[in-house]
Amino acid sequence: MLGVGIWLYLDPGALESIKMVDLGSSYDAVVFLMMIAGAIMMIVGFCGCFGAIKESTCLLGTYVVFLSVIFALEIGTGIYAFVVYGDLQTTINKSMANLHFNETYTDEIDAIVTMEQKCTKQFLYFNKSKLGSWSYNEY
Repeated sequence: MLGVGIWLYLDPGALESIKMVDLGSSYDAVVFLMMIAGAIMMIVGFCGCFGAIKESTCLLGTYVVFLSVIFALEIGTGIYAFVVYGDLQTTINKSMANLHFNETYTDEIDAIVTMEQKCTKQFLYFNKSKLGSWSYNEY
């Protein structure tokens, strides 16, 4: 997350090809939040790994405290989401209704699906005699 946050900060046009979500003025806040979350994950991972390698009770204690705080935040977020479920559902429905899909993006997906269907038809055509027959099974 830290790397992606730095990349998005240095190249603000990186999300231009997606065009699905309009972050508007909150773009910088989202990027900084990603960088902060990535840095915290690095610190937690360092405390856990280095504390286990060196058998340091201080680092392992710090690791446990970090994990406990993260777990408490997840529980709190879950409770908050449960309490404001109606407002959250309305917000999600509005944002899904306002999605703008890039036409080239959907054309690329259609091309991939068509290619996959053609490959499946060719596989079934050339392997009709082997399908469903256990005598051709190697195992």
